Amino acid sequence: MEYRNGYRRQGRDFAACALVTKKDKLVRYDDGTCEFTDLEADPGERRDRASDPACQERIRQRERELLTELLRTQGNCCEQICPN
Repeated sequence: MEYRNGYRRQGRDFAACALVTKKDKLVRYDDGTCEFTDLEADPGERRDRASDPACQERIRQRERELLTELLRTQGNCCEQICPN
């Protein structure tokens, strides 16, 4: 999924890219921040686990999958995922 300047967060509009699977959801915002939700453990999406050390490998995997899909579909959020 991609939202371009229409997702309101912290008082301003953000562009965002997201990858949603049956197990989890990764959202990467245009300011470089992300949210990660374990949908199996938290189907109501109440807890952001982006900073949880136990989730870092899953987050890296989902970021790779998101980047692959963005490149495949010509998305333009790639610089936020791989800024270097």
